[in-house]
Amino acid sequence: MAGQSGKLRQALAHPAFRKLLGAGLAGLIIKVLAAVLSLAMFTMLARVMTTGDYGTFGFVFSLATLLAVAGSFGLRMSILKEAAVLFDNGDLQGLRQAASEKLLLVVLGCFAFSAGISLLGSTGLIALSLHQSLTLVGLTIALGLGEYVVHYFRGYRSVAFSLVPRDLLWRIAVLLYCSALALGDLQSGALAALWFTAISLAVLCGVQFFAGQPAGGQFGARGFRATGLVSHIRGARHLWGTSMIQTVGGPVLAPVLLGLLMTPQDVGPFFAAMRIALVMELFTMAASLAIAPLVAKHAQSGEKRGLQRALSQSVLLVSSATCVTFCAILLWGDNALAFMNPDFASAAPALYIFAAGYFIAVLCGPIPKIMELSGLETALFSTLVKSNLIALVLLVPLIYLFGATGAALCLTGLRVFIHVFLLFRVRQRLGVDPSIISWRKFGDT
Repeated sequence: MAGQSGKLRQALAHPAFRKLLGAGLAGLIIKVLAAVLSLAMFTMLARVMTTGDYGTFGFVFSLATLLAVAGSFGLRMSILKEAAVLFDNGDLQGLRQAASEKLLLVVLGCFAFSAGISLLGSTGLIALSLHQSLTLVGLTIALGLGEYVVHYFRGYRSVAFSLVPRDLLWRIAVLLYCSALALGDLQSGALAALWFTAISLAVLCGVQFFAGQPAGGQFGARGFRATGLVSHIRGARHLWGTSMIQTVGGPVLAPVLLGLLMTPQDVGPFFAAMRIALVMELFTMAASLAIAPLVAKHAQSGEKRGLQRALSQSVLLVSSATCVTFCAILLWGDNALAFMNPDFASAAPALYIFAAGYFIAVLCGPIPKIMELSGLETALFSTLVKSNLIALVLLVPLIYLFGATGAALCLTGLRVFIHVFLLFRVRQRLGVDPSIISWRKFGDT
């Protein structure tokens, strides 16, 4: 035990560890603030809405999130990689041209998918009114724009510049909207809140996109060619497939299915529990900002020792912080739900189940990200497709039988299975262990 303590002390002074910690510090600070603001935002929205309105808000917001991923065609990850390469090569005109072409595709794709779903609503196949359909289109475009702009600037600008407008300023704007209503003892309808979230996000990210372009030359807003646009989509098709599967398997589809199968009063508590549980992913997302380039570099060179050290350091830090969050949810999760709305306390079992699933996944390490960046995306995609199809088949009957708790059980089981199963694949194919079991290698040099 003393030897392991010595290893930990040695690791804390290791230059590689200090570099890893420093690289993720900005991302961690922003993600911590974003998580706090996000929870506060959805809490305040719940407090200025009825249970039914909040259920409608959760249904439309989740559906728009799903459609924004579909309409982005995988171009978010594609522009992240391409922007980094073009900027490093000094091809600023090419960077602006690629950014504008892909932005156009994202907007058109989000419009097409959301408009298609809205047409189904007009036929009665989906419970969407005309006003809800129009709101869905606007919110889908805004969410697609927000994610695209973040990924674009992550390719060649600072973490702070990339994340602050969407992760912080947008949430602050929604909080101010809710606070103004609360001070006036007023309530918000679901559609008014959805439109405000959509417009504020679109304005912030639109200003950021045009203001953040590299100086010099003309902005690439002309000369679009149909063949070039098609090639962008073709080149990102694998990324699109992976992102769609991961989104469907995450806590996005369940509120949509609940909204289709049950009443808004059932969706509201589940959506609240889901937003609280998402705090469990905070430290994983922050660590990924620092660990992703290290994984890509070490996987490319085949140097396992450095990769193992970085993964061991990351998972120990992330697991420790997540454990504290998990304990806090177990102790005060029901109180947090009741604070949002007294009717939401019924979703406490779903919250605990979600939190347990996130915690187990964190202990396994950032498996999907590692596989995406180390040439194992085909194995990842195959596993995600098969497991998500099984979960999708089980999700509907579980919702019918157990409501929100059934949906949480299904999605948590899916998350745990994917991370544990793929952990063995990563060990076998890469020869490294990204899980908490590797903490003994934390101090290896």
